[in-house]
Amino acid sequence: SGAMLLHSDVVNAASTTGSATVTTTAASSLQNGSYTATANFHKSGTSEDSIMSSMVNSQADVIIKNQTATIKLTFGESSNAKMVQSWIIDGVEATKDGQTFNVSIPVGDLGKTLQSTVHVEAVLPNGSVFTETQPVDINVTDLKFVARDPEEVAAEEKAKADAAAKAKADAVKAAAAEKAKQ
Repeated sequence: SGAMLLHSDVVNAASTTGSATVTTTAASSLQNGSYTATANFHKSGTSEDSIMSSMVNSQADVIIKNQTATIKLTFGESSNAKMVQSWIIDGVEATKDGQTFNVSIPVGDLGKTLQSTVHVEAVLPNGSVFTETQPVDINVTDLKFVARDPEEVAAEEKAKADAAAKAKADAVKAAAAEKAKQ
């Protein structure tokens, strides 16, 4: 007989130790919240680093909410991010926010190799325009829990405050009823 680790045990370990590594095989059971992860970029179909490895930070931020993972990939240099005209990741066009590209995918896809296509354009010193579209494989690994979903925490705190207020009101009513009996 073996021990069974429940998701709550992992969450408790994370809050006790400050971090926990969650394997991607358990991706579908990840709780809502924010995570850091490692993003690896490879030439399509190989384990060889893509040029994107030198342009995009290897640390990615991941926000999980309702079985959707939003991956935030940030370029080290704004000039490199400006060259990227479009980036399709796992069939979804990433949105650009400054130096960061955001894409939302199903949580279950986190454990998979994400196929992407990046389209770059740059004006060369001679005035000609360089354009290129390249396939890039992305692996998001080593998810580490950072924080719970702030909306869930606020809802829990409100529920506790509401319960405390109700208990106080009930106690006041009970005291008034007891006083009325006397």
